[in-house]
Amino acid sequence: MSECLFKVTAGPAMSGKTYKLCKNVLQEAYKHPDQSFIIVIPDQIGNAYEKKLIEMNNELYGRPGFMNIDVIGFNRLAFRIFEDMSVPVSSVLEEYEKSMLIRVTLGELADKLLVYKRSIDRSGFIKELKSLISEFIQYDISLEDIDKLIEFKDSKRMNPALVAKLKDIKMIYGKFLELLSVRESGLSEERLKMLARVLGTDEKCRITDGTVFVFDEYRGYTPDQLRVIGALSKRAKELSFSICIEPDIIRKNIELKTHDIFYQSQKMLKSLQEVIGIKPTVVYMAGDMKCPPMLTHLKKHMLRFPISEYTGEDINSPDASLQISCMKDTESEIRVIAEDIRSFIKAGYRYKDIAVVSGDIESFDDLAGGIFEEYGIPYFVDYNRKLKKNPFTQALIKALDIVDRDYDYAGVFGLIKTGVLDLDSYAADNLENYALRSGLRGYRLWNQDIVYKGKNHSDDILAKYEGMNYVRKSIVDIMKPFDGLSKKTHKVKDYINAIRVFMQQCDFEKKIEASSEFIEANGIYGDARAMRSLWGVLGRLLDETEDFLGETSMDIHDFSEILESGINEISIGVIPPTLDSVMVMDMTRSRILETKIMFFANITDGVVPPATSSGGLISDKDKLVIDGIFDELKEGKHLSDHGIEKRVNDLFILYQLMSKPTDHLRLSYPAKDMSDVAASPSYIIGRIMRLYPGIEVRKRSVTPLLGTLQSDRLDYIYGLRDILEQLHDSEDREISPENQDILTDIAIYDRYSEGVTEQIKKGLNFSNAAGSISMDIMKNLTLKLSVSKMESYMTCPYSYFMQYVLGLQERPEKKIEYYDIGNIIHKALECTVNDMMTEHENDWNKIGDDELKTIMSHHLDEAWNEYRSNEIADISGKTEAVADNLRLLSDRTILTLKEHITKGNLLPQYTEQQFSVQFEAERPDKEKVPITILGKIDRIDTKSEEGKTYIRIIDYKTGSESFDPQRIKEGTQLQLSLYTHLIKKILTDRLKDTEVIPVGMYYYHVANPVVGAPSEFTLQKKYNGDEAQAERDEILKQLKLSGVSDAEPKTMLNLHDSGMVSDESGQIIRDSQIIPVGVNKDGEYKAGAVVADKDSFDAIGEYSMRKMKEGADRILAGSFEKSPIKYNGQQGSACAYCSYKPVCRFGKMAGHERKIPKAAGTVRDQIKELK
Repeated sequence: MSECLFKVTAGPAMSGKTYKLCKNVLQEAYKHPDQSFIIVIPDQIGNAYEKKLIEMNNELYGRPGFMNIDVIGFNRLAFRIFEDMSVPVSSVLEEYEKSMLIRVTLGELADKLLVYKRSIDRSGFIKELKSLISEFIQYDISLEDIDKLIEFKDSKRMNPALVAKLKDIKMIYGKFLELLSVRESGLSEERLKMLARVLGTDEKCRITDGTVFVFDEYRGYTPDQLRVIGALSKRAKELSFSICIEPDIIRKNIELKTHDIFYQSQKMLKSLQEVIGIKPTVVYMAGDMKCPPMLTHLKKHMLRFPISEYTGEDINSPDASLQISCMKDTESEIRVIAEDIRSFIKAGYRYKDIAVVSGDIESFDDLAGGIFEEYGIPYFVDYNRKLKKNPFTQALIKALDIVDRDYDYAGVFGLIKTGVLDLDSYAADNLENYALRSGLRGYRLWNQDIVYKGKNHSDDILAKYEGMNYVRKSIVDIMKPFDGLSKKTHKVKDYINAIRVFMQQCDFEKKIEASSEFIEANGIYGDARAMRSLWGVLGRLLDETEDFLGETSMDIHDFSEILESGINEISIGVIPPTLDSVMVMDMTRSRILETKIMFFANITDGVVPPATSSGGLISDKDKLVIDGIFDELKEGKHLSDHGIEKRVNDLFILYQLMSKPTDHLRLSYPAKDMSDVAASPSYIIGRIMRLYPGIEVRKRSVTPLLGTLQSDRLDYIYGLRDILEQLHDSEDREISPENQDILTDIAIYDRYSEGVTEQIKKGLNFSNAAGSISMDIMKNLTLKLSVSKMESYMTCPYSYFMQYVLGLQERPEKKIEYYDIGNIIHKALECTVNDMMTEHENDWNKIGDDELKTIMSHHLDEAWNEYRSNEIADISGKTEAVADNLRLLSDRTILTLKEHITKGNLLPQYTEQQFSVQFEAERPDKEKVPITILGKIDRIDTKSEEGKTYIRIIDYKTGSESFDPQRIKEGTQLQLSLYTHLIKKILTDRLKDTEVIPVGMYYYHVANPVVGAPSEFTLQKKYNGDEAQAERDEILKQLKLSGVSDAEPKTMLNLHDSGMVSDESGQIIRDSQIIPVGVNKDGEYKAGAVVADKDSFDAIGEYSMRKMKEGADRILAGSFEKSPIKYNGQQGSACAYCSYKPVCRFGKMAGHERKIPKAAGTVRDQIKELK
């Protein structure tokens, strides 16, 4: 046989590789009808690929089929070859049978395991273990290899925990293989190993010899697949592969790093060259399919560097081909998608032209099924539904739990609540209450009548107890097949026989059919088909379990765990209900060749790309150690992708998916997840937005009354409610033009709703909106403003109204509040600094640490005793513990402040400096109102020289406050900037002949952080083994001042941290340990450096003053709307910890959440915008 041809078709995603390969195969197949062609593709894409090939064949040659082309996966190829070469093939274990065998293995090793002994019954443990065993088999990791790893136990890289894990895993792996060897079944993972061995013989094979093989749509190959390919290269006429990679990488022989998106593709090419033994002939594909410019730009530049910014069409137009949207929650997100699908259908698209992708397909399907049905959208969810997610399998598990746990509450009532027993719900509820009250448990007690022992023998009481006894007896009768199986060990076939009788008594077959009919009647066809197949699946599961383990003896607990693990592994696949349907698919599993429109939903942090697991049986860190040892042993073995390779592979999948749509790509994410917890958009959103400067995240919500009768029910309610509230709140009682259109739609809906809206109308009179306070009332109110009150108003006006206008307060409780801690520390710091200024001549260098701590401790005790002077009862142990922690905190705080002071050239001059200033606010009628601001500054540090006084403002914070220009911009963080602005004016007036120059304003976070130990390398190289100094530096790093520094000129930074700026060059020579300023290797400010020039520094204060006046004007106008603020990335809005939620009852119909997007640029850029 002549040498096999090795060809590679290389190009980026959607460059026409598949079309080119298919066209070549079809052309050659018609030219050479006696030549065999086999296209090997992943199993998930088989049907779609065959359909595309047939369509191309019909388009090119006008013929519906072909005789010499096969489209198959590796496993089907193996069976075809085994059949042709007469190789006997044993049956392989199903996934649930593997889980069962692993559970049997764990049961036999339970007393010998060290690390995993307590994990045997943990949820998900068997699944993780099965995955690890499969990985070991696929990547040729033998018991001997594990022994070699364990031999490295004394190596620095091998930690004792990993050694202990490997010993347990070796025992489990070995026992699993031993139990497997005595059975006639094999493992699916071994099929390709066997195929490679068979192909390596001299025996002829009609399937492979002289055949042209094409491998398409693979992102990489396992070692076993590569071995098969290597063996095929000795038999086939030609091997042709598609590889998704930029052509220039191959042309120019560029060596990629592991973080490059095409690293896996290059690695695949190298592996193919190695197993085939020759270099390929490469066909380069650079042409894109016809796509809009925005999508073409995304395909060419997504997840690649340097970033290439798009300069084409209007990126924010309503019909832009790429759109990014944010919805308030997952339900809204799916409804908007459904609405857009209907719009595309009206525009002429077919349902089959549309694909919906989600990173969490099961959660998505839970909601999408009902919503798509409401909108009349035919859809197919491309994933196998787990058998465990239905009441019938749960009933089996709960029945076994009842026997295993001797009729405990969870087992019995878990069975009742599955709903498969046809019991009276009222009587069952009464029985549950009785069981909780009396502690009813145990086979003996459940077999005794429940007797009423009270004096009131009314008919109702007797009927109630009669009903409870009927339910109790029904449970006992249903469980009779399991009598005698709760103690000792029994054969698996005995348990299975009992389950079959139990299922017959409960009439599973009839009830499963009734359930499927009910689901189908509600339009959920996919779930209906899955439910209809359940009876047969359960029967096969029991039959195969009996065949597999029937003669094995075990106790009821082990059997219950084994059956549950088997049930959890079984999934039911269904076929699409119609050819013209929307395809809903999982991000990682499903593969599509192309689609015209793609919706990519739930692109949130931790979902897209999938979160990497730091735990598991063997973590990514452990795998790095193992791979390192294998490299050292030079045996060419490794584990599956992990760490950065796994993350890059996930990004590569995203790149391929987002390259599929040819017309439209809609990306979206919800602000809250399925659990109603705030969700952050994935960083992928940010990466894409950087490609399109100025692209807006569209805040989308469902367009009212443009769906179907079913989908528009809530829109009808909300729309009618909005109009009623507008009529209620407006003085002229007129409806706006916009709402007049909505009212027309509401009237149309009402007309065709067949009376279902009558009940809705009755509940629309209630209003919870916040109105404005009249000017007359506001004029009679005494307005006392402070900066903190204004920050409260800017955070949520309605919260301010309830707290400072109505004077509502929480019920006082006897406990130490968080603000009490702050007051105590503030008082102690004030007195200590005053002592230093008056008694120690402000010489912080001279005083020792112990003496300084003694002074601070004295003043802390005074402040503590003053706080406790109003207490009546003696202090509790908890209060004493708070006092002890305060002493530790005060020591850390005063020593850190000493470090800050002595490393700079500024000294404390004023503490708790009180001041008051006035400004004029304006009522809506233009009346001027004088407003007095009262304030107190925690500390002012100064230095005077050459007619100038430099000042630094310090604000102590016991919370986690940090300097944030965006919060200043929104008015929720005004205090520090406004105080600095005002104190400059006050000191300028006071110090007539001196120029007052603010050089910094900062928060100091009062905390006692816990720091980790540095690495041994860092400890020795940087600190010469001095652990105390290393700890001190790390604490100082965490307790840096948080704020902004005037760096014009840069030498002014030496006032805070002497020597950080060269007096000669004027350049920063090191990062500061005191203030958030540092430079990179190029001498440019680091991204986190917070500095400003003099103009910007002054502008911050002037902006804060304007914001203060703006807020005062709004308060005088009586504007107290329910509008809590929510910053991008913040967990929840201002409502999250608001004390007034029970009164406010903020919701959709009363108020709106002010969502503040993430600020662009660095903090320095944001400061410049405050003008």
